[in-house]
Amino acid sequence: MAELKVYAEVGADNCSILFTFDPPGYLAHGKSIEDALKKASSETRELREFLQRCNKTNLLKQIWEEDDVPQIKVVEVVRNRGKVADGYTRATFSRDYDPVMREESLEFLNLMKCMREELISFRTKLDSTTLRFRPSVRDMTISEHLKHIASCDRWYLSRFWDDLPRLSRARDEWQKLYLSRKLAVTLLSNLNREDAERTRKVNGEVWTARKLFRRFLYHERFHINCIRSHYELLSRARFNDQV
Repeated sequence: MAELKVYAEVGADNCSILFTFDPPGYLAHGKSIEDALKKASSETRELREFLQRCNKTNLLKQIWEEDDVPQIKVVEVVRNRGKVADGYTRATFSRDYDPVMREESLEFLNLMKCMREELISFRTKLDSTTLRFRPSVRDMTISEHLKHIASCDRWYLSRFWDDLPRLSRARDEWQKLYLSRKLAVTLLSNLNREDAERTRKVNGEVWTARKLFRRFLYHERFHINCIRSHYELLSRARFNDQV
């Protein structure tokens, strides 16, 4: 049976996020490691399908058959003094310290491109009313999710580089996504050896080039899932109103 290694972050609220490094990114989260692992089994299907769409199943250390579920192995647990229930994360895992090779960075950039295309594919479905939809008062609107993704693109870069250029004022959330990602791709596609190997601590959190890629891919997947969930919820409500 194929094996998928995951890295768990556990917060003070006992909630857990499961990350992968092969490829870097997000697998599942839950109210505990056990709860996250239960969800992870079904999430492996989405991971494999995403890599197939990107033609990047080679990034899996072991490839499992389409109808199979790999054995999920927790190889490291990092405890966070904050809460992780809403996707908040600060963990730096042992694998984050591995320097990023040039070939890897190109593969990871390709994954980022595929994931951004998946996000942009929602554009034709999201009219102004849908963009303003939020399931509850504590949830972001879909528009806020999009703006948040764009803002965090630049924020991640600021953890690793000083004096980033100011971005032009965006006319809407879609242009904001474009401008912030253009900057990210420019910097990440030109990593030199020093950048690929260095570590930097900002406000007590350690950052590395590998962690940057993991966080970019984790964060976009997390919010794509939120946007899809919001959209499907609104679509069902609209359908029920018509019945």
